[in-house]
This record gives sequence, C-alpha cells and structure tokens, in this order.
Amino acid sequence: MKSEKLIRAYDRALPPEEKKLGILYAVLRENRTCSTSERSRIVKRKPVWRTILITAAIVSILAALTVGGYAAVKKWTLPDPAPYTRTENGSVDVHDTVVYREEDLESEGNGNETDPASPQPLTDADLIKKAIALLETLGMENVKSDEMTVTHQTQLRYPREETEIRFERDEIRTSITYNSETGKFLKFDGFDSALLPGEPCADEAAAEACARLFYEKLPVEKGYSLTPGVDKFDDDIWTYEFCREVEPGIFNEYEMVRVTINPQSGRLVMVNVFYFPLLDDHGEDAPLTEEEAVARVESLRNFREHKLISAQKGIVLPNWWWSEVTDPDLEYAKVTRWAWVLRYQSENSWYDWDDEVYVDLYTGEIIGGNSIG
Repeated sequence: MKSEKLIRAYDRALPPEEKKLGILYAVLRENRTCSTSERSRIVKRKPVWRTILITAAIVSILAALTVGGYAAVKKWTLPDPAPYTRTENGSVDVHDTVVYREEDLESEGNGNETDPASPQPLTDADLIKKAIALLETLGMENVKSDEMTVTHQTQLRYPREETEIRFERDEIRTSITYNSETGKFLKFDGFDSALLPGEPCADEAAAEACARLFYEKLPVEKGYSLTPGVDKFDDDIWTYEFCREVEPGIFNEYEMVRVTINPQSGRLVMVNVFYFPLLDDHGEDAPLTEEEAVARVESLRNFREHKLISAQKGIVLPNWWWSEVTDPDLEYAKVTRWAWVLRYQSENSWYDWDDEVYVDLYTGEIIGGNSIG
C-alpha cells in the first residue's frame, strides 16, 4: 500500500432546543402558576389524567430532543485504537499447516464454493479447487497441483481469518490466499524472475494491456480505474493500480487491486487486494473550508515553526497519527474518509521532513497523518 498521504466538530448549531424546551417549561409553568382553587379543582376532577398527560409531554419532548438533537450530530468519529500482540510472524498469527495431495480433493469439500447461500463453511478442499480454477483462468496451466500446503492464519492488522494455499511442487511455489470465512480472493504470489516461458510485452502499451487483461480475469471488484503511471521496480517487476475513482481524478487508494506483472514474460507476478470502503455519511452537511481545517489543526498542535505548503481534499485511511497513541501495532481502521490533507514543512530542523495532518472533511476531527522524510 502506498504511503498514507482529523474542527468544526459538533460546533454546528444544534436544532433550536430552547424552542422545544419552551413547550415543556410552558406546561410546567402553567401548572405551577394557576390559582390554588383552580389547581384544587383540576386535581379533584382529573388528578391521574393530568399527571399522565404532563409525563407524556415530558417523555415526548425528551425523545424529540434525543432524536432531533443528539442524533442529528452523532456522526462517525475515529474509534479507539485496537492494538494487537505481534507474533514471530509479525502481524500474522499462524494456527496450523496441512499438506494435501490431488487425490485428497476427490473425497473432500462441500462443493459449495459457488453457492453463497450455502450455510456450510468452505473447506480447505473447496478453496484449493477455487485456486486451481483461478490458475487455469489466468493461463497458468503449468502450475503443478499434485501437492499443496494449506496454512490457516489470522491477519491481525485487518483483522481477518485467512487460508493460504501454496503449490509446493511448482517451480516458483505459487500461492493464493483467500478469506477463510467468505472465500473472497485476497492475494496471489508467483515471482518468476523471467525464467518461465511466456510472451514478452513489446512496449509499455502492451504491458498495460496485459495488466488490464489480468485485472479483468481476477475475481475482484470490477469497474475500478487504472491510476496514472506505473511503478517500475526493475525491468521485470511493473506494478499497476486499479482503484475506485470516487470523483474525476480522485481515487480511493484503499479500494484497490494492485497487479504486478513481468513484462519480459507477460506473466502475472503478484496481486494484492485492498478494501477499505469510503464511509461518506455527511448527508447535507457542508464541508470544512481550507481555512477552517487549518485553524482547527493550528489550535490543537504546535506548528508555529512549520510552514503550510499544501492543502488538498482527498481520501485517507485513519491511522491515529497525532493522537496520544504510540503503539505501532494497531489494527487498521475499517473505513476510509474524506479529509483535508494539510502538509507542513519544518523550517528549523536538522532534518528535512514534512508533516501531514488529516482533518475529517465533515466532522473536523483530526483522524491521522504522516511524517515524510
């Protein structure tokens, strides 16, 4: 995932509570100020019903205040961070590993890999069959499936349960990872180092077309746009990013399928699927202006020795940066948000770095940021 590149919080005017409360006060005041004889007369005639009516009025108004007041401004806010305990495998907690051979697949599995309504969970055999079918779809018939190692693990950063299937007798030990509970495709790994046969891409346009073709064949979200540019890590490792284009030219890099190919062989090398959907619940609320976002940040953080060098709207993944949290081992936030990304530069420092602050576009909450050296 790329480098992660939160006021008017609740200072909006609330609905006119005084007007609502005025109704309640009027009822109580009328009851309190009427003459003694009149009160006595009323009490003797309808003591129970009058009490019930007043109580009902109070309950009704309090309910209206709750719904129309508090609920009206109860928007999304950055949840408390959820730390995890790092294992010997980092953010992955491996539970067990099982070896399967081709003959094992004939007698195992629920056969429900294509039936989302089936109440039975997917077995290892079901997921292995899905993986083999995917390899065939991707044109990788030469991957040997006579022996597979299946690893069950918890990805602590997301968190989610994963099943990784590794084809042990394949020349490059190709692996495919699924969500154990949903069967959703998550990852493909098959570095070939340009040693396996294939059709080389004639030029950059042909390499892009190759990446697009793989994207269309993969069991991933369709309709994403290819972002401008390509990351070339070497002559044989080119990465393309297909992202959800939320607005023209604005991509959610956290709703993304990252496809890496080898242009020298035309083979698929790696796929990573990221899904942190945009939570946009602002309704008709007006977004913060740049000036409001800057004022919010500079009222909370000491940036007197920093210079604001850029401010732009974008989609960010909240990460608790600039909060009191110092634990680096945290679960990722489950959603992304519209935010002002304010970038400050330190002018009086031994080092050159920029500080980014994410200010939620609608709540004004500081929801994260970054330091860029």
